[in-house]
Amino acid sequence: MAAFSKGGTTSPDFYIGVTSIVLIVLCTLLNSVMLRHNILKRSSIPRTLYIILSVMDLLSCWVLLLPYTIHVLKECKQEDKDSCGTDEYKMKIIRSGAGPKVYSIFGWMFSLGPANVTAFLAMTRLIQIKYPFRRLQVKYIVAALSLTIVWIPTVVTTGLLDVRQDDPGCSTPVHFNVIAQSWVFCPHVLGIKTTSTGFFITISWITILLQVGAILASVLTVHELIKVHLNPVSKDSKKSGEKSKSCLKIVVTNMGSVVLLILSIIVTLKTSQTDTNKGMEIGDAVFYMSVNIFIPAVISTFNPIVYILLTPGSINFKVNPHLLRQSTSNTVRIRTIPKQ
Repeated sequence: MAAFSKGGTTSPDFYIGVTSIVLIVLCTLLNSVMLRHNILKRSSIPRTLYIILSVMDLLSCWVLLLPYTIHVLKECKQEDKDSCGTDEYKMKIIRSGAGPKVYSIFGWMFSLGPANVTAFLAMTRLIQIKYPFRRLQVKYIVAALSLTIVWIPTVVTTGLLDVRQDDPGCSTPVHFNVIAQSWVFCPHVLGIKTTSTGFFITISWITILLQVGAILASVLTVHELIKVHLNPVSKDSKKSGEKSKSCLKIVVTNMGSVVLLILSIIVTLKTSQTDTNKGMEIGDAVFYMSVNIFIPAVISTFNPIVYILLTPGSINFKVNPHLLRQSTSNTVRIRTIPKQ
Protein backbone atom coordinates (compact mmCIF):
# COMPACT_ATOMS: atom_id res chain seq x y z
CA MET A 1 0.00 0.00 0.00
CA ALA A 2 1.71 3.15 -1.20
CA ALA A 3 1.38 6.41 0.73
CA PHE A 4 1.71 9.43 -1.55
CA SER A 5 2.04 7.86 -4.99
CA LYS A 6 1.96 4.41 -6.58
CA GLY A 7 4.78 3.06 -4.44
CA GLY A 8 7.86 1.10 -5.44
CA THR A 9 10.13 3.38 -7.46
CA THR A 10 7.68 6.29 -7.80
CA SER A 11 8.23 9.71 -6.25
CA PRO A 12 7.90 10.81 -3.44
CA ASP A 13 7.43 7.40 -1.83
CA PHE A 14 10.82 6.23 -3.07
CA TYR A 15 12.60 9.21 -1.48
CA ILE A 16 10.70 8.72 1.79
CA GLY A 17 11.79 5.07 1.82
CA VAL A 18 15.45 5.90 1.11
CA THR A 19 15.46 8.63 3.81
CA SER A 20 13.99 6.18 6.31
CA ILE A 21 16.66 3.56 5.54
CA VAL A 22 19.47 6.12 5.92
CA LEU A 23 18.04 7.26 9.27
CA ILE A 24 17.78 3.66 10.48
CA VAL A 25 21.43 2.97 9.60
CA LEU A 26 22.72 6.20 11.21
CA CYS A 27 20.56 5.74 14.30
CA THR A 28 21.74 2.15 14.74
CA LEU A 29 25.44 2.99 14.39
CA LEU A 30 25.39 6.06 16.63
CA ASN A 31 23.30 4.51 19.39
CA SER A 32 25.48 1.38 19.31
CA VAL A 33 28.53 3.57 20.03
CA MET A 34 26.69 5.28 22.88
CA LEU A 35 25.46 1.95 24.28
CA ARG A 36 28.90 0.33 24.16
CA HIS A 37 30.58 3.28 25.87
CA ASN A 38 28.12 3.19 28.78
CA ILE A 39 28.21 -0.60 29.19
CA LEU A 40 31.97 -0.36 29.86
CA LYS A 41 31.54 2.35 32.50
CA ARG A 42 31.14 1.84 36.22
CA SER A 43 27.60 1.44 37.55
CA SER A 44 25.82 4.74 38.23
CA ILE A 45 22.42 6.32 37.67
CA PRO A 46 23.47 8.38 34.59
CA ARG A 47 25.16 5.32 33.07
CA THR A 48 22.02 3.19 33.59
CA LEU A 49 19.71 5.86 32.17
CA TYR A 50 21.96 6.41 29.16
CA ILE A 51 21.93 2.67 28.46
CA ILE A 52 18.12 2.69 28.58
CA LEU A 53 18.01 5.83 26.40
CA SER A 54 20.31 4.35 23.74
CA VAL A 55 18.25 1.13 23.60
CA MET A 56 14.98 3.11 23.43
CA ASP A 57 16.35 5.39 20.71
CA LEU A 58 17.66 2.48 18.66
CA LEU A 59 14.34 0.61 18.87
CA SER A 60 12.48 3.86 18.18
CA CYS A 61 14.10 4.20 14.75
CA TRP A 62 13.45 0.57 13.82
CA VAL A 63 9.89 0.41 15.16
CA LEU A 64 8.76 3.75 13.72
CA LEU A 65 10.59 3.78 10.38
CA LEU A 66 10.85 0.18 9.18
CA PRO A 67 7.08 -0.60 9.03
CA TYR A 68 6.42 2.78 7.43
CA THR A 69 9.17 2.22 4.87
CA ILE A 70 7.54 -1.07 3.88
CA HIS A 71 4.19 0.73 3.79
CA VAL A 72 5.33 3.44 1.36
CA LEU A 73 7.40 1.18 -0.91
CA LYS A 74 4.63 -1.32 -1.54
CA GLU A 75 2.65 -1.08 -4.73
CA CYS A 76 -0.99 -0.02 -4.42
CA LYS A 77 -3.56 -2.73 -3.92
CA GLN A 78 -5.38 -3.95 -7.00
CA GLU A 79 -8.69 -2.36 -5.92
CA ASP A 80 -6.94 1.02 -5.51
CA LYS A 81 -5.02 1.00 -8.82
CA ASP A 82 -7.25 3.60 -10.46
CA SER A 83 -7.24 6.08 -7.57
CA CYS A 84 -3.68 5.46 -6.33
CA GLY A 85 -1.69 8.67 -5.99
CA THR A 86 -4.72 10.97 -6.15
CA ASP A 87 -5.72 13.39 -3.37
CA GLU A 88 -8.84 11.29 -2.76
CA TYR A 89 -6.66 8.23 -2.15
CA LYS A 90 -4.23 10.09 0.12
CA MET A 91 -7.03 11.49 2.33
CA LYS A 92 -9.01 8.26 2.48
CA ILE A 93 -9.81 7.01 5.99
CA ILE A 94 -9.56 3.24 6.46
CA ARG A 95 -10.75 1.05 9.31
CA SER A 96 -7.65 -0.26 11.08
CA GLY A 97 -6.79 -3.92 11.26
CA ALA A 98 -4.43 -5.65 13.69
CA GLY A 99 -1.26 -4.39 11.94
CA PRO A 100 -1.86 -0.62 12.28
CA LYS A 101 -3.10 -1.10 15.86
CA VAL A 102 0.05 -2.95 16.95
CA TYR A 103 2.17 -0.41 15.09
CA SER A 104 0.42 2.41 16.96
CA ILE A 105 0.85 0.80 20.38
CA PHE A 106 4.61 0.34 19.97
CA GLY A 107 4.93 3.58 17.99
CA TRP A 108 3.55 5.70 20.84
CA MET A 109 5.71 3.89 23.40
CA PHE A 110 8.95 4.42 21.47
CA SER A 111 7.96 7.96 20.46
CA LEU A 112 7.30 9.29 23.99
CA GLY A 113 9.37 6.77 25.98
CA PRO A 114 12.76 8.41 25.31
CA ALA A 115 11.33 11.74 26.53
CA ASN A 116 10.63 10.10 29.89
CA VAL A 117 14.23 8.87 30.07
CA THR A 118 15.72 12.30 29.28
CA ALA A 119 13.45 13.85 31.93
CA PHE A 120 14.73 11.37 34.53
CA LEU A 121 18.30 12.20 33.46
CA ALA A 122 17.74 15.92 34.00
CA MET A 123 16.01 15.57 37.37
CA THR A 124 18.39 13.00 38.87
CA ARG A 125 21.36 15.09 37.74
CA LEU A 126 20.02 18.11 39.65
CA ILE A 127 19.51 15.99 42.79
CA GLN A 128 23.08 14.73 42.57
CA ILE A 129 24.44 18.28 42.21
CA LYS A 130 22.38 19.80 45.07
CA TYR A 131 22.67 16.80 47.38
CA PRO A 132 25.99 15.12 46.52
CA PHE A 133 25.96 12.97 49.68
CA ARG A 134 22.43 11.66 49.16
CA ARG A 135 22.68 8.29 47.45
CA LEU A 136 19.96 7.45 44.94
CA GLN A 137 19.14 3.79 44.41
CA VAL A 138 19.42 2.73 40.76
CA LYS A 139 16.76 0.01 41.14
CA TYR A 140 14.14 2.48 42.40
CA ILE A 141 14.90 4.96 39.61
CA VAL A 142 14.61 2.22 36.97
CA ALA A 143 11.37 0.90 38.52
CA ALA A 144 9.78 4.37 38.51
CA LEU A 145 10.92 5.01 34.94
CA SER A 146 9.54 1.64 33.80
CA LEU A 147 6.11 2.46 35.24
CA THR A 148 5.98 5.79 33.36
CA ILE A 149 6.88 4.05 30.08
CA VAL A 150 4.48 1.10 30.52
CA TRP A 151 1.60 3.55 31.07
CA ILE A 152 1.82 4.73 27.43
CA PRO A 153 1.12 1.40 25.60
CA THR A 154 -1.44 0.44 28.28
CA VAL A 155 -3.61 3.49 27.56
CA VAL A 156 -3.18 3.22 23.77
CA THR A 157 -4.16 -0.46 23.87
CA THR A 158 -7.36 0.18 25.84
CA GLY A 159 -8.32 3.04 23.53
CA LEU A 160 -7.80 1.00 20.36
CA LEU A 161 -9.43 -2.23 21.54
CA ASP A 162 -12.46 -0.95 23.46
CA VAL A 163 -14.91 -0.42 20.57
CA ARG A 164 -18.49 0.18 21.78
CA GLN A 165 -21.37 -1.13 19.72
CA ASP A 166 -23.55 1.88 20.57
CA ASP A 167 -21.14 4.23 18.79
CA PRO A 168 -19.00 2.13 16.42
CA GLY A 169 -18.31 4.90 13.92
CA CYS A 170 -16.68 7.13 16.51
CA SER A 171 -14.90 4.59 18.71
CA THR A 172 -13.54 2.43 15.89
CA PRO A 173 -9.78 2.79 15.25
CA VAL A 174 -9.01 4.22 11.81
CA HIS A 175 -5.94 5.32 9.88
CA PHE A 176 -5.20 7.28 6.73
CA ASN A 177 -3.54 5.99 3.59
CA VAL A 178 -0.62 8.35 4.08
CA ILE A 179 -0.24 7.31 7.73
CA ALA A 180 0.07 3.74 8.94
CA GLN A 181 -0.75 4.55 12.59
CA SER A 182 -4.26 4.14 14.01
CA TRP A 183 -6.22 6.76 15.89
CA VAL A 184 -9.62 6.94 17.65
CA PHE A 185 -11.68 10.13 17.65
CA CYS A 186 -13.87 9.31 20.68
CA PRO A 187 -12.30 6.29 22.42
CA HIS A 188 -13.18 4.60 25.68
CA VAL A 189 -10.00 4.74 27.73
CA LEU A 190 -10.04 2.49 30.81
CA GLY A 191 -13.83 2.32 30.40
CA ILE A 192 -14.34 6.10 30.25
CA LYS A 193 -15.42 7.80 27.02
CA THR A 194 -13.24 10.75 26.00
CA THR A 195 -12.38 12.91 22.99
CA SER A 196 -9.43 12.77 20.63
CA THR A 197 -7.64 15.45 22.66
CA GLY A 198 -8.54 13.67 25.90
CA PHE A 199 -7.07 10.46 24.49
CA PHE A 200 -3.75 12.18 23.81
CA ILE A 201 -3.68 13.84 27.25
CA THR A 202 -4.37 10.49 28.93
CA ILE A 203 -1.50 8.91 26.97
CA SER A 204 1.02 11.68 27.56
CA TRP A 205 0.14 13.41 30.86
CA ILE A 206 2.95 11.66 32.71
CA THR A 207 5.42 12.62 29.99
CA ILE A 208 4.17 16.22 30.07
CA LEU A 209 4.61 16.44 33.86
CA LEU A 210 8.06 14.86 33.63
CA GLN A 211 9.11 17.34 30.97
CA VAL A 212 7.87 20.28 33.05
CA GLY A 213 9.94 18.93 35.92
CA ALA A 214 12.91 18.39 33.59
CA ILE A 215 12.75 21.98 32.31
CA LEU A 216 12.73 23.32 35.88
CA ALA A 217 15.56 20.92 36.77
CA SER A 218 17.58 22.12 33.76
CA VAL A 219 17.15 25.77 34.76
CA LEU A 220 18.18 25.02 38.35
CA THR A 221 21.13 22.92 37.15
CA VAL A 222 22.43 25.81 35.05
CA HIS A 223 21.95 28.08 38.07
CA GLU A 224 23.95 25.72 40.29
CA LEU A 225 26.76 25.51 37.73
CA ILE A 226 26.95 29.31 37.46
CA LYS A 227 27.22 29.51 41.26
CA VAL A 228 30.06 26.97 41.22
CA HIS A 229 31.96 28.89 38.53
CA LEU A 230 31.52 32.23 40.32
CA ASN A 231 32.47 30.81 43.72
CA PRO A 232 34.75 27.86 43.03
CA VAL A 233 35.37 25.62 46.05
CA SER A 234 37.97 23.52 44.27
CA LYS A 235 40.77 24.62 41.96
CA ASP A 236 40.39 21.51 39.82
CA SER A 237 39.24 23.20 36.61
CA LYS A 238 39.36 19.95 34.64
CA LYS A 239 36.85 18.26 36.94
CA SER A 240 34.62 21.33 36.87
CA GLY A 241 34.72 21.40 33.08
CA GLU A 242 33.75 17.72 32.87
CA LYS A 243 30.79 18.34 35.18
CA SER A 244 29.66 21.28 33.03
CA LYS A 245 29.87 19.16 29.87
CA SER A 246 27.92 16.39 31.53
CA CYS A 247 25.13 18.78 32.55
CA LEU A 248 25.10 20.50 29.15
CA LYS A 249 24.80 17.09 27.49
CA ILE A 250 21.70 16.28 29.54
CA VAL A 251 20.10 19.71 29.02
CA VAL A 252 20.59 19.65 25.21
CA THR A 253 19.37 16.06 24.97
CA ASN A 254 16.21 16.95 26.88
CA MET A 255 15.47 19.92 24.60
CA GLY A 256 14.70 17.52 21.74
CA SER A 257 12.07 15.83 23.90
CA VAL A 258 10.49 19.20 24.74
CA VAL A 259 10.24 20.12 21.03
CA LEU A 260 8.70 16.72 20.21
CA LEU A 261 6.11 17.04 22.96
CA ILE A 262 5.06 20.54 21.85
CA LEU A 263 4.68 19.37 18.23
CA SER A 264 2.70 16.32 19.39
CA ILE A 265 0.25 18.59 21.23
CA ILE A 266 -0.18 20.76 18.12
CA VAL A 267 -0.77 17.80 15.81
CA THR A 268 -3.28 16.27 18.23
CA LEU A 269 -5.27 19.49 18.38
CA LYS A 270 -5.33 19.61 14.56
CA THR A 271 -6.30 15.93 14.29
CA SER A 272 -9.18 16.37 16.75
CA GLN A 273 -10.77 18.83 14.30
CA THR A 274 -10.69 16.33 11.40
CA ASP A 275 -14.03 15.47 9.80
CA THR A 276 -14.09 11.66 9.56
CA ASN A 277 -16.53 11.83 6.64
CA LYS A 278 -14.32 14.09 4.52
CA GLY A 279 -10.93 12.75 5.54
CA MET A 280 -7.74 14.60 6.35
CA GLU A 281 -6.18 17.44 4.41
CA ILE A 282 -2.92 16.40 2.76
CA GLY A 283 -0.92 19.12 4.53
CA ASP A 284 -2.21 18.01 7.93
CA ALA A 285 -1.45 14.38 7.02
CA VAL A 286 2.17 15.23 6.16
CA PHE A 287 2.51 17.18 9.42
CA TYR A 288 1.04 14.25 11.38
CA MET A 289 3.37 11.79 9.65
CA SER A 290 6.40 13.99 10.35
CA VAL A 291 5.65 14.51 14.05
CA ASN A 292 4.63 10.93 14.84
CA ILE A 293 7.19 9.06 12.72
CA PHE A 294 10.12 11.08 11.39
CA ILE A 295 10.79 13.71 14.07
CA PRO A 296 11.05 11.10 16.89
CA ALA A 297 13.47 9.11 14.69
CA VAL A 298 15.54 12.24 13.97
CA ILE A 299 15.71 13.07 17.68
CA SER A 300 16.70 9.46 18.42
CA THR A 301 19.57 9.93 15.96
CA PHE A 302 20.43 13.38 17.38
CA ASN A 303 20.70 12.19 21.02
CA PRO A 304 23.79 9.98 20.50
CA ILE A 305 25.45 12.73 18.43
CA VAL A 306 25.14 15.11 21.40
CA TYR A 307 26.45 12.39 23.70
CA ILE A 308 29.46 11.61 21.49
CA LEU A 309 30.39 15.27 20.98
CA LEU A 310 30.24 16.11 24.69
CA THR A 311 31.73 12.87 26.07
CA PRO A 312 35.51 12.56 25.71
CA GLY A 313 36.61 9.10 24.64
CA SER A 314 33.12 7.90 23.68
CA ILE A 315 34.31 6.78 20.22
CA ASN A 316 37.48 5.15 21.53
CA PHE A 317 37.06 1.50 20.58
CA LYS A 318 39.96 0.32 22.73
CA VAL A 319 38.77 -1.42 25.86
CA ASN A 320 40.23 -0.04 29.07
CA PRO A 321 41.06 -3.19 31.11
CA HIS A 322 41.19 -1.25 34.38
CA LEU A 323 37.72 0.25 33.76
CA LEU A 324 36.35 -3.13 32.74
CA ARG A 325 37.67 -4.73 35.92
CA GLN A 326 36.05 -2.01 38.02
CA SER A 327 32.66 -2.49 36.39
CA THR A 328 32.54 -6.30 36.28
CA SER A 329 34.69 -7.64 39.09
CA ASN A 330 32.87 -8.94 42.15
CA THR A 331 35.75 -10.86 43.72
CA VAL A 332 36.59 -10.44 47.38
CA ARG A 333 40.15 -10.73 48.60
CA ILE A 334 40.58 -12.56 51.91
CA ARG A 335 43.74 -12.01 53.83
CA THR A 336 44.85 -15.08 55.77
CA ILE A 337 46.59 -14.70 59.10
CA PRO A 338 49.36 -17.21 59.66
CA LYS A 339 49.21 -19.32 62.78
CA GLN A 340 51.43 -18.22 65.61
